[in-house]
Amino acid sequence: MRRTLSLALALTLPPLASAQAPAAADRVDWALCLSGEGCHVCESSLTHAQADQALGALGLISDAPGHTVTVMRKNDGNWTWYYDTRRPARELDRYFGGPGRAKQSACATLPGDHVPRDGQWSVANGKATLKNCPAALAGQVQAMQMFRSGPVTFAKPFRAADALPGKDVAWLQSGPNQHVGSFAPAGKAGLRARYALTVESPERMAGTLQVFAPIPGQPTCEVAMPFTYRRTGD
Repeated sequence: MRRTLSLALALTLPPLASAQAPAAADRVDWALCLSGEGCHVCESSLTHAQADQALGALGLISDAPGHTVTVMRKNDGNWTWYYDTRRPARELDRYFGGPGRAKQSACATLPGDHVPRDGQWSVANGKATLKNCPAALAGQVQAMQMFRSGPVTFAKPFRAADALPGKDVAWLQSGPNQHVGSFAPAGKAGLRARYALTVESPERMAGTLQVFAPIPGQPTCEVAMPFTYRRTGD
């Protein structure tokens, strides 16, 4: 998250604690599973609480830590995810038809993923919607620039963090070309944000940033900001 967002929300919020890198034991495992081919299991960059927030899982993951967010392709070709609380990596791989592989050091790429092209990229905000927010905040939210346009070189395979950088944002892939991110520097009681990013083609991405800002004595302020990210040249 860029500093401009924090500055805008700071008009109504007390100072927030700095985010810290999650301990390895708190990072949730992630798996790509294909029926008949098995699963590739790895360690994600999200804590269990961050995965809950990013996926909108309502406590499913943080209330039962130590298991695997499993992204799978169903027999009808559609993709879904579930939280597998029963099977460790080797057993999960065998369950989907694999040889029983252990957890791996690198996460797999999902079939059908677009590969964004390096070059000049430009970001544009859509119209923000606010709920339970102070009126003075509306204009500042609409005017802020979340991310800076300019030259981008993407990692191969693609990582959402290259498109929307921020050291305090943790990302997880929820399906082909679908990425979700979480930002919660002060835990459940403080400012929280959720990103949803779709890679629509090698030259275009689109998404939404949702911000949840608690205000003492009032309902939580909720901000939703759509954005597009386009390649504009070499």
